[in-house]
Amino acid sequence: MLLLQQVLQSLKILNLKDSYNLFEIRKLSRIPHLETLILWSCHRLVYIYETIGELKNLSVLNMTGCKNLCKREHTNLLVRLVASTFGGAVGEQPTFSFPYSLHQLFLKYCYLECTDSFPLSF
Repeated sequence: MLLLQQVLQSLKILNLKDSYNLFEIRKLSRIPHLETLILWSCHRLVYIYETIGELKNLSVLNMTGCKNLCKREHTNLLVRLVASTFGGAVGEQPTFSFPYSLHQLFLKYCYLECTDSFPLSF
């Protein structure tokens, strides 16, 4: 476990391109020095948790082809699933913001919807 933590601490590029079964991404704050995150063609990706906003070195985020990201019906389902799994009440939709360090953002073929969880205010 210690080795994994050391690797995550030093990781600068994370390429998850074509990870077709990737549904959600959590705890990105465990990779504090991440500079480039590639999520190209992660078609089933529905949600990225708010910890992405804590990545102070993230400069490139490629979400090209993440066509289900932040779709209203998927985020509602995710909130219900999390609530039922952890025995909590259904609360607000989770939200996330982009870090100020971001220089390049690729959203081609994302079909994003403006919702409470993704306000589309950059």
